[in-house]
Amino acid sequence: MWKSLSEMDKRFLIAMAPDDGPSRVREVATRINRSNDYARSYRGRLVRSGLVVPAGRGYLEFAHRSLRDWLRTDGASTTG
Repeated sequence: MWKSLSEMDKRFLIAMAPDDGPSRVREVATRINRSNDYARSYRGRLVRSGLVVPAGRGYLEFAHRSLRDWLRTDGASTTG
């Protein structure tokens, strides 16, 4: 599934990985150097894909904790 994501989808998910709990969309936008509106559009894409779920107003959480763990162990960089 990772290989089918756009580069920005991947950047967004990687930017969420350092958070121990839900990620604030505004902070993710800052981490990827994009506007809040831009980040919200990617939020929607990733929610529709099932990779993330809403976790309160302005927050997202990984749908599966294993994705965060995989990203933290640098799995994303080894699979392209």
